[in-house]
Amino acid sequence: MPACSNHTAYDRSLSSSAVDLDHDGNVVPADSERDQVAIAYGTGEVVGEFSREAVCLSNYEGEVEEAALKHPDCLQVRVVQATEMTDEPFQQFEFDGVLGLGLESLALDPEFSFYGQLTRMSQLEPIFGVFIAKEDKDASEISLGGINMDRVASELHWAPVAKPEHGHWQLAVRRIRVGNETVDLCDTGDCTAIADTGTSLIGVPKAYVQKMHWLLARRVDDEKVPPADSSEYFDCRNQPGPDIVFDLGDGLELTVGAEEYSRPAALRVITNATGEEELICRASLLPVEEIPSIGHVPSRACRLAPYRRYLHIYIYICIFICFCRFIYRNIYILRGCAHGRAAQAGARGEQFLSILRPL
Repeated sequence: MPACSNHTAYDRSLSSSAVDLDHDGNVVPADSERDQVAIAYGTGEVVGEFSREAVCLSNYEGEVEEAALKHPDCLQVRVVQATEMTDEPFQQFEFDGVLGLGLESLALDPEFSFYGQLTRMSQLEPIFGVFIAKEDKDASEISLGGINMDRVASELHWAPVAKPEHGHWQLAVRRIRVGNETVDLCDTGDCTAIADTGTSLIGVPKAYVQKMHWLLARRVDDEKVPPADSSEYFDCRNQPGPDIVFDLGDGLELTVGAEEYSRPAALRVITNATGEEELICRASLLPVEEIPSIGHVPSRACRLAPYRRYLHIYIYICIFICFCRFIYRNIYILRGCAHGRAAQAGARGEQFLSILRPL
C-alpha cells in the first residue's frame, strides 16, 4: 500500500523483545492466528496487531531486554503494529506512528498507557512536553522526563483536571469571551474544554459553531484585497481580530489571538444584495459532536489546540494542568507526578530528554 511504503515500518521479526498478544493480553504462539484491531483516525483507518514491546527513549541497540529495562528511560508497553492503512490521510503524513498521551483510564488496558507505564517502570519524572514551532523551518520538540526551562518566561499557574476518570486532559471553563462579548456557552456552569495536541483547530459544540464563526469573522479592507486573477495571497493570520479568552477561574485566563485561530486562506464571498465581492477571514473551528464519556452535558465540551502563546504543563498523578508564557516559540507541556514533586522537578528542570524533530 502506498501509505505504508511512505513510512519507516516497525519490523516485528527483528525484535527479540517483542511478544505477540491477543487483544486481552494473552500470549499468542508464533505463526498462529491472532486478533486484529481497526482504529479510526480522522478520515482514515489503520488495521493492526497487538504486541508487548520494550520501548526506550535512547538507543540501546545490542542490549538484551532485561539489561535495557534497567535504564531510566526504558519501559515495557503494549503497542499496535499497523499492517494496513488507508492512503487518505496517511500518505500525506510525515510521522511514522502515534504516541498516545491521554490519561490511563482512556486506554484499552493499563499497559497501553505510555505515561502510565512510565510512572510505574521508569526512573524519569513523569513529565512530558510538546513544543510546536511557529515556522516549518524550525524544529518542534517533545520533552520527556522534565521541563526545558529555557522555554519558560513567566510564573506557573495551575488548574485541576475535571473528571480525570474519563481519561481526557479536561478543564472546567467558567466563561468564554470573544472580544468584549461573553458567549453563553458556559452560562449553566458545566462547561469543559479538552486540551488536545492532536488538532490545530478549536473544537466547538455543534450548536454554537455558527455563532462563533460570526463573532470571529473579519472583513478584509478593500485596499488589502488582491485582484481575483492575481497570484497574490492574503494571509488572514495577519488580519486583526477579537481575542478568544477562556476563563478557567481563580484569575487564570488563556487568550488566543487572531494570528493563532485564523485560517490562513481568506474566503471570497459575493453579497446577494449588491453583487459585490468581499474577502472574509475565518476562524479554524471544528464542530464537536456529543461525547457521552466526558460528562453529563457533553454538548458543552470544547477542544483546545496547543497554541503558541502558552506553555502547558500537565501533572499525571494528582491531575493538574499548568500554564505559563513561553520564550520565543510555542510550548505545550504535559506533566505527570505528585504535586510537590512536580514543582521541584519543574524548578530544577532536570532529567529531560528532547526529541528534536518537526511534528
